[in-house]
Amino acid sequence: GRPNEGQAAMPSVDLIARDGASRYPLPPVLYRLLSLNVPGVEDAPEAGAVLAEVVALDRDLVRRLRFTSGAEGPWRTRTEHQPLGVAVRDLGFRRVHTAALAITVIGGLPVKTTVVDYLRFWRYSMAVAYLTQSVAYHRRVEGVEFGAAAGLFHDVGRLLMEDADPDGMRRARERQVAGEGPWLDVEREEVGFTAYELTMALLRAWRFPAPMIEAVRGIGGDAPTPLSEVLRDAMLTARALDFATKTGRRHEVVPDVQYVIDRYFGGISGFTERVDAMLGAAMIAISYTADDPDGTITPSARGQQPAAKSGPGAL
Repeated sequence: GRPNEGQAAMPSVDLIARDGASRYPLPPVLYRLLSLNVPGVEDAPEAGAVLAEVVALDRDLVRRLRFTSGAEGPWRTRTEHQPLGVAVRDLGFRRVHTAALAITVIGGLPVKTTVVDYLRFWRYSMAVAYLTQSVAYHRRVEGVEFGAAAGLFHDVGRLLMEDADPDGMRRARERQVAGEGPWLDVEREEVGFTAYELTMALLRAWRFPAPMIEAVRGIGGDAPTPLSEVLRDAMLTARALDFATKTGRRHEVVPDVQYVIDRYFGGISGFTERVDAMLGAAMIAISYTADDPDGTITPSARGQQPAAKSGPGAL
């Protein structure tokens, strides 16, 4: 299962990341959403208006949020017929901003995969994003505003590894699932670099804000920031709750993360419902936008109810 001696050497991880960032340029609105991740913004009286202005810059995001606001989910009764500014007031800036961020990130990375389960990957990443954000606010750590973004992007290199070397990724995955040694060692042997190393290179290539990059860098064990420690606990909890492929040692839910899940999501079942509802609505909204770029998203055929059209809707 090792690469052949005659096999051409892989390009450097930085070169692969630059190529990936070029093939998957993230929409400008994502950077505008990230620019709102500064202390005090969400508590400002004009927070809803500011977020609505940013969302309005991207037509696809407007339509996707409008769909999501009327899709089946625990938020629907409070958002279905509300414009974005009202939804921000009722639900809070943080929740609506996170929904916009998640929809934009997933829609901006339509990577074709066969080894990595695309839907399961984003389900795990969504769970980590929700947990990182909520626990970071609970612990009051520095850089808390980047919790959701760090959670969404912390493992993005795994998604693009298959783009770089599909055969190597397949071999690595087979050995990982079979429990043949530490995951990082297997990835280096079969692909030449790890998903974490590609993730870090991608975050730099996409020119993301330094606090977000530092939070993800810290999960590698090198002088983690407080937000890195939250992110790591969120990852372990998501794995313990079966949001990721289970191999190797058994993970336990971190105690104060369990407290946050119980208090803010109504327990594990409520947390799972929130993750699955948001991911499902986002995936359908993104699919309809791609299939009908000039129309209005009305997915009644899939059992979803279209949202009101009085203004940009929100989670």
